[in-house]
Amino acid sequence: MVHVTIMGRLGKDPTEYKEYGNVTNFTVCSSRGKKYEPEWYSCSAWDSTADFIRKYFKTGSGIVVHGTQVRNEWEKDGQIHHDVEITVHSVNFPLSGGRKKEDGEEVIQPEITENNGQAIVAHCPDITANNK
Repeated sequence: MVHVTIMGRLGKDPTEYKEYGNVTNFTVCSSRGKKYEPEWYSCSAWDSTADFIRKYFKTGSGIVVHGTQVRNEWEKDGQIHHDVEITVHSVNFPLSGGRKKEDGEEVIQPEITENNGQAIVAHCPDITANNK
């Protein structure tokens, strides 16, 4: 079992799926800086953790995710597909929380664009810059 901790920003608002129980799916964008391509992680949270995420996080919110990496495999149209997903055990707010700061301190915000009427993160800046 691979345990992971990811710090990044939500790519879009968390999506609730009641047909599978109380589950919420969301994506997290994590970046090491402008020289590197951002990495995207698909995440699933269940029960009270899912409720907490839907209540306190939205597109562009900073988040720290603790969970387990799960490899999924399925067949569609005769081809086998694979993906990796994070099963979320807990989440935290990052130290900066993405909130505005007083006294002119720089605030790192994701670049939000719109795609088919849904807000998505187009670029995820390095969120560790304020934590040095």
